[in-house]
Amino acid sequence: MNVIWSKSVSANRTFFDEVTDVIRLVLSSADVAHADALAVSRQVCRRIKSQFGGSTIYLPTNRSKAGGHASKLGMELLDLVEDELSHQLRQAALLDDLELAAATEDVRQELLARCCSLCIYVPSGQRDAALARALQAHSHLQNNKSRSEIATMLNVSTQAVCKMIRRAEKHLQATNKLKDGEHHKECQV
Repeated sequence: MNVIWSKSVSANRTFFDEVTDVIRLVLSSADVAHADALAVSRQVCRRIKSQFGGSTIYLPTNRSKAGGHASKLGMELLDLVEDELSHQLRQAALLDDLELAAATEDVRQELLARCCSLCIYVPSGQRDAALARALQAHSHLQNNKSRSEIATMLNVSTQAVCKMIRRAEKHLQATNKLKDGEHHKECQV
C-alpha cells in the first residue's frame, strides 16, 4: 500500500481534521467503506483528546531530531494514533493483518509529512479553540510566513494576527516551550 498523499496543513484546519482526512484517505485506498473509516477516525480523535487534551505538542521532522518535552509528546501522539488505529481496525475486522500494518504505517507517515515542524495545541474543549488558532498563527510565523500572509490564510486582520502571536508566545512561555529570548518583534499596526 505505502501511498503518501503529501500536502501541507491548511491554515483553517485543526489537527483533528488532518487525522480524520488522513485516515479516510488511507482506508479508502484499502477499500474500507467511508462510514467505517469515519467511525474509526472519530474513535482515534476521541482517544487523542482524552490522552493529550490541553497539551501543546511539537511534531519534529523526524525521530532523530526529536528533542525536548514537546517533541517527545509529538512522537507519543503519533504512536497513539498508530496504536489506536490498529486497535480500532482489528476490533472492527476491517483489514487483514498485512493491510492493517501497512495502513497504520501510512497514516503515521502522512500525518508526519503534513504536520512536521508544527506546534499543535490539542484542545480539551471549545474554549481552547482560540488558543489553537493562536498557536497555528505562531507556527506559520516560525515557518517564515509574514504576518500579512498569515492574516490572509486565517482570514483575519494583521492586528488580530499580532494578538494571536502574543497570546501563543505567552502560552508557550507559561508551558516552558518558549525561552525568554525567542520573542518575535511586536507588531506596529
